[in-house]
Amino acid sequence: GGETMMTPDEFSLVQANRAKLYRLFGRLFRAPLSQDDIEALAAAQIGSLKSEDAAFDHGMHVMERYLEKRHTGTRAFLGRDFTAAFLGMRDEAGRYALPYESAFVDATQHYMGTARGKVYNIYKKQALKLAEGIDLPEDHLAFMCEFMATLADRAVEARAASDMTALRENLLLSQAFLKHHILNWYPEFSA
Repeated sequence: GGETMMTPDEFSLVQANRAKLYRLFGRLFRAPLSQDDIEALAAAQIGSLKSEDAAFDHGMHVMERYLEKRHTGTRAFLGRDFTAAFLGMRDEAGRYALPYESAFVDATQHYMGTARGKVYNIYKKQALKLAEGIDLPEDHLAFMCEFMATLADRAVEARAASDMTALRENLLLSQAFLKHHILNWYPEFSA
């Protein structure tokens, strides 16, 4: 095969970009954007982010073009859109589009369901916890994205320190968390 190994610098860049994207997605799902958030997104030139997914690239380009018009009531519009999307939308079965795992893996959409406890324990084992005063469950997609970003950061740190055991553990945990706590419900949520 013609496989090439990724250099340490390439690895670090990929992981740093993963962390940035996860933090962006986490911020988008956490709460309506503030004007400062909108300005930061506009300055980030998200349309220049490139992937191997044409739909993703197109979405980032559309978002960047939309942000160019950010002084025309964008914050108010996005706030209404966020509220309608996550607090007002229901599917044919009457289920709300709530961005947390328990809402999709528990038949009754329990706010603090079993998934929340599982995710809480994973964060605890990684010496992470939500900031005081946050009233959203740990299995909220925003926190899951932040966790994935933290794992990407830790992978970069482990690689820089040549700690291959920590690097492997971070990458395996990231893969398992994505599979078992995001991809197990996100496709239904996003449909």
